[in-house]
Amino acid sequence: MDEPLDFSAEIERFEMKGAWSFVALPEAVWARAKASGHKRWICTLNDVVSWHCAILPIGDGRRFVVTAKDKLKAAGADLGHHVHVELVPDLSKYGMALPEDLEEMLEADPEFQRRFDEMKPGRRRGVIHHIASAKSEETVAKRIVRLMEELGMSEP
Repeated sequence: MDEPLDFSAEIERFEMKGAWSFVALPEAVWARAKASGHKRWICTLNDVVSWHCAILPIGDGRRFVVTAKDKLKAAGADLGHHVHVELVPDLSKYGMALPEDLEEMLEADPEFQRRFDEMKPGRRRGVIHHIASAKSEETVAKRIVRLMEELGMSEP
C-alpha cells in the first residue's frame, strides 16, 4: 500500500464571495501525490474527520484540497488555523463510499449496475453524494428511483 502523505497546512480561502476554504499542498507533497498516479484521495484533518477528495490546481502553480465548513468544525479548525493533513489513496471503486441502499440495488440489478458504471466518473460521484445526503430512507429511495428513471430504467 502507498505511504500516507502527511503535512501541516494553513486553512486558506479564495478571495471571492462564497469561495471555498482549502489546504494547499507543499510542493514536495504534490510531487509525491503526482508520482503515485492516484487521482482520488481520502483526506483527514487533525486525525478527526475524513472525506473523499481530489487534488485540484489553484492556478498559481500550487495544488489544494477543498475543506468544507462542517469538516473544519469537526476538526476544530477555522480560517488561518494550521491543521495536520493526511492524504491516502482512495482505492474505492467509485471514488467515494456508496450508500448502503444504492449498493444493494446495484448488486441486485445487473442492468442498473451496467448503466451506472457507464456514467462519467464525476457525474457518478455527484449522484452518489446526492443520494447519500438524503436525510430520510424515503428520500434515499426516491432518489434511487429517480436515478433509475434517468438511466432509462423503470421503477424497481
